[in-house]
Amino acid sequence: TSQYYQIMTRVVRKTDRNTLLTFGMNFGYNGLTYGAEKIREFEAKEGFNVPWLFMIALSNDAPLDAQALDRLIFQGTEMGICTYVLMPDPDYEKLDRLAEALAKHPDCAFLLMASAEAVMEGNLPEILHDLKHVLVGLDIVHGAPGQIADATAELRKAGMLCAAFYPASEEHLNMENAAQLAASFEYE
Repeated sequence: TSQYYQIMTRVVRKTDRNTLLTFGMNFGYNGLTYGAEKIREFEAKEGFNVPWLFMIALSNDAPLDAQALDRLIFQGTEMGICTYVLMPDPDYEKLDRLAEALAKHPDCAFLLMASAEAVMEGNLPEILHDLKHVLVGLDIVHGAPGQIADATAELRKAGMLCAAFYPASEEHLNMENAAQLAASFEYE
């Protein structure tokens, strides 16, 4: 059996079905089909290119508060952008307000990239529990295997969709190391 089949079987078995359906429809249909059509129409009308997703860095110092984020997402969806990658700093303190902003956009797909430590210390499974349109990506470079396994277990217990990611950078380009690191996480 292929690794991808095993991964997808595990995702289907371990994730709440409503979460899979909601995130899948928001990402696949709203983001890549309906959203893409709306983006093409907007581009033709306005004469400039529109991305299919926004990547947003979040920090405690940044002026982008929950209200501004809400406006940004609203404006993006008006153009057809329905997929957002959110990258909070490890010490980001506004996760509860972030959740409030995301809850206002149930037709979008959000990928929240976080460390396992931030998931556990920030109580993400409880804060994001009702948001079926959020996938939490766990950074496997900046976390210990035990932390990542614990964070994954807590997110799954909350019925949330989660994945591991390996951040691309000059120092992290060695795919052999990435594969070995991923294999070291022995969790179901």
